[in-house]
Amino acid sequence: MRDISDKLSATIVNISNGKEDLNDGSRDISEKLSANIVNISNGKEDLNDGSRDISEKLSAALVNVNAKEDLVKQHAKVAEEAIAGMLIITKYMHLLLSVILGKITNYTLLLDYHSILSWICVDIVRCVSTNYSAANC
Repeated sequence: MRDISDKLSATIVNISNGKEDLNDGSRDISEKLSANIVNISNGKEDLNDGSRDISEKLSAALVNVNAKEDLVKQHAKVAEEAIAGMLIITKYMHLLLSVILGKITNYTLLLDYHSILSWICVDIVRCVSTNYSAANC
């Protein structure tokens, strides 16, 4: 844009410097001015095409950025859901662990009771086998 305004300014300066010759070569100056205006207007068309290209590229880039932002949002949502699922699983694992520990404690108590009952049974069998009488035990 600056290049176009520089060309137009240069043409106007050249015309104003040649004012004395305006009557003699007015047709020549007019042709130069027309040629420069045509060149400038062609440059604007090229500039508009360039700006259209840039605008199209920027629009395409914006579409890509929006698509990537949507993808990032989807990934973040999936990650949040995965974390929430892991928290639920962790709670169930703690609950299951406490149930297992309770069962182990019960099993240990049963083993203790079994040991006690086994000793009692061994004691009874010993008494019966040695004395043949339960009254002597």
